[in-house]
Amino acid sequence: MNAVSDVFLPMILSEKNYDKAKRLMTKKYPVDNEFISILKSYDTREIDNTWEIVLKPFVKGNFSIGYGTRLCISTVCPAFYIEHEYSISNQARERDANELMGRSDTPYIEEQAILEKKLVRTLTVSGYQRIEKKDRNYMIPNAYIEDEQVSLESIIFNNVLDTFSDCLEWGEKNKNV
Repeated sequence: MNAVSDVFLPMILSEKNYDKAKRLMTKKYPVDNEFISILKSYDTREIDNTWEIVLKPFVKGNFSIGYGTRLCISTVCPAFYIEHEYSISNQARERDANELMGRSDTPYIEEQAILEKKLVRTLTVSGYQRIEKKDRNYMIPNAYIEDEQVSLESIIFNNVLDTFSDCLEWGEKNKNV
């Protein structure tokens, strides 16, 4: 875990009425002009504090690999994650999917590594902390929405406290049911 999850998670778990967490969700965390400049230098789409950054594909004959980087910034606390992606057109005759895709916290190509370095430097200078996949996947003990355990990613990046606070349940679930 890191400082964001070490501080934010206990605050949520101890509040249980979510008032303090909901107040945090309305706070906006600033980014500087360098961040905006980085995003403007790429083909970028933004939806709900998630930026899809499309990079130049690798093409050789009829073979091509598309590359991208996803940046998600929390609206709950000063945290972000970066996920790199690739997609390859599936040329197999008998295929179940048109594309083969992968995602990772680790860059696949140098251009992704350079972009990641710029984003991490800019966001950490602005006071943000990076949350790695292993920490985002942390399941919060005794927190459930409709019998599904809640992850740290759901709370920090998907705003489940705001959307599902009325149906969030606390307590042990009988795993033998």
